[in-house]
Amino acid sequence: MSDWIKNAKERRQLVATLHGQHRKHKLKKEKEDAEKDMQRNIEAWNAACDLGKEEGKVSLCWLDLKHVGKQIYTFHSDYCIELKELCLDGTGLTSLEEITTHCKDLEKLSVASNSIRDISGIGNLVKLKRLNLLRNQLTRLPEEIGSLVNLTRFDVANNLLTEVPPDISNLRGLKHLNLECNMLSELPVAFGKLECEVLNLSKNQFTVCPPSVVDMYKLRKLSINYNEIGCLPGGLDKLTKLESLHASKNRISILPDSIIGMTSLQSLWFDNNQLSALPPNVHRLTKLSELKLEGNPDLVYPPIQLVAKGTEEVLRWSRQRLEMGKGEKIRHIIQSLGEVLKQVQLYKIGGSPLHESVFEVVDDEFQFAPEALWNIFLPQLKKIGIQSFPYERTEVEQALFQFRDAAGAIVRKNAHAKFRRCSCMITRGCSSVCVPPKTGWMCTRPALMMRKECYEENMREKRRLLAEEKSIEDAERAAKNVATQFLTSDEGILTVREEAIKRMASNDTKATNKSKVFTRLPLLSSRNRNETKAKLKRLEEEIRESYLREKLEDSRNQVIDRNRKIGLVMQSWMGLSLFDAFDGWRFSVETAHRRRRREERSKLKEERIKFEDAVAKYEYQKIEISQWEEGYDEFNDLPCW
Repeated sequence: MSDWIKNAKERRQLVATLHGQHRKHKLKKEKEDAEKDMQRNIEAWNAACDLGKEEGKVSLCWLDLKHVGKQIYTFHSDYCIELKELCLDGTGLTSLEEITTHCKDLEKLSVASNSIRDISGIGNLVKLKRLNLLRNQLTRLPEEIGSLVNLTRFDVANNLLTEVPPDISNLRGLKHLNLECNMLSELPVAFGKLECEVLNLSKNQFTVCPPSVVDMYKLRKLSINYNEIGCLPGGLDKLTKLESLHASKNRISILPDSIIGMTSLQSLWFDNNQLSALPPNVHRLTKLSELKLEGNPDLVYPPIQLVAKGTEEVLRWSRQRLEMGKGEKIRHIIQSLGEVLKQVQLYKIGGSPLHESVFEVVDDEFQFAPEALWNIFLPQLKKIGIQSFPYERTEVEQALFQFRDAAGAIVRKNAHAKFRRCSCMITRGCSSVCVPPKTGWMCTRPALMMRKECYEENMREKRRLLAEEKSIEDAERAAKNVATQFLTSDEGILTVREEAIKRMASNDTKATNKSKVFTRLPLLSSRNRNETKAKLKRLEEEIRESYLREKLEDSRNQVIDRNRKIGLVMQSWMGLSLFDAFDGWRFSVETAHRRRRREERSKLKEERIKFEDAVAKYEYQKIEISQWEEGYDEFNDLPCW
């Protein structure tokens, strides 16, 4: 036993000796490599300085330098020229202290793809015009960044910034600012004082578009892609020079109408959002050449099929919708005026004899004095609360003589219209009634003749009814196909058979459940068994017919209810302008969005609970693993647990 222990100790000593020799060799190797790297870096710095001595530019990228070479400290004395540009991308730098202390004449500095965490002292580089801090580890910008008054381009994308200091507003000469891929959620109010032309805020944590952006009146390009923005601020029409607005991959559901005021807009990206409609009159963006709306599942204005055809088709469709909106408004005015005149006839508005002196029904036309509509009919109808007429006199007069249907003009003038009573003594100051043109008539005066029926409205109503009937037939046909497929499937046959046996069992006094029916069938005589099978077959046929009738009735009721709701919406929008109708429709879409967001939140809550359970399980397993200790096997000196 003692020999075995002695041999084990000797083996461990031998292993420890070998490990020590390996460490010494490794340290020696590392020292030699460090000396070689230092020599290589010195040679690289010398070569870079020699190459840029004529232009005052040093570029040394993608080398593991870790530190700035001392050659740049004496660049001016060695080459009799100031160092203007320094590019050290991907060189492993962790600080700018050496650069800000010894290179105060720099005009361009690029230190992208490094590990810089702090840029204190950057205010010393007051001559700096371009600063590139792309792909570093910055968590904040110092307030002295506002001292770089000559800065025109500032790139600080792909960092860990959570805020921007208000002093950045002092950079009045800044034209290009890139804050992409950070952790920003808001911008200071003074940010709007910047005179930037290009601003990139993509891939941050904004939930609303910063309002200060609206004050940057010189802005030409704005990118806010890949955020959580739900809405855009008002006043976008101030950005008259904006040419490009990119807001992909957000949660924008509504676009403000002020976006139409950005007359210089050429590129507009709203793909992968929650839009349901573009603002009316989007065709006023005459310079728009690129429009992206893909990935908006609720988009209906314009239809998604139209979006796939390109920007020109969308703008053309918007212009057509505007013209259709004007035509719809004229049609609503004519329809509302017809309803007013029907109520005038029904309630004899004005009272006798005034009513008969300004209103008549001649054949299939309403005959009325133009002034009576505004001075008598509408005021009295409004007073008794029967009819509202939300239109101005000028637009009504224009609509009366612009509207045309299959029969021609809806209104015509009659300079010698006949009325049963005369009110000229009151209105004109006459001393007697007009000379009656014929028996039963007492007055002749100018009037408007308006047809009772609008042929276009009749045809529209007929087309609507035919469309509703066709939708009902299509729904019934589809429901019948689905029900038939179910009944002929194995599941449907089994379901019908079980229902038939259940009904037969409930009618049978000797069997109280399905199992008894199944056990009793083989015991029946041949005659009774045939009768039972025939009865079972009849019940199955009745069940199939009732199932088909039920499905067809449900489908029919669903379509009828949907058509009824559509009709109510159309009636509620009747008489409204295009913008009012659009706002009403947009409100209904917002309600659907809110419901969808509630469902998404509940789903996220369930996923979070599952994640927390998984984390708890992982932590428990870590605790169990931590109870094990590492050791060495006594026989082969290998590590074990």
